Amino acid sequence: MSNVLKNILTGGGVGVLFLLQIMLASGTMSFLFFPAGALYLATYMTLPLALVSGVVAGIIWDSISLMPFGVYTLVFGVAMGSASAYMRLMDERNSIARGFSASVIWIFYII
Repeated sequence: MSNVLKNILTGGGVGVLFLLQIMLASGTMSFLFFPAGALYLATYMTLPLALVSGVVAGIIWDSISLMPFGVYTLVFGVAMGSASAYMRLMDERNSIARGFSASVIWIFYII
């Protein structure tokens, strides 16, 4: 599969997860599944798209959260970029490696 098609599919997946998270969390405080899913999808993206997607999602998240402005933008942009860059160092075909890298970055993100 070409990089362009991968980027289109993963970028759309991140957008769908983000909208689903907003719809489900609007009425209740629920577990944030969006960052974990987005970090996993970032392992399939190219590094520039992962950074841009993370920053855009972070900007939107900053605007609807009570945290100081820029926290989600910085942290989530760096996290998605790191997930993408980390997969370039590992075996890109191994789904276990993708899950591991996304979960490790998710743990650092929570902390």
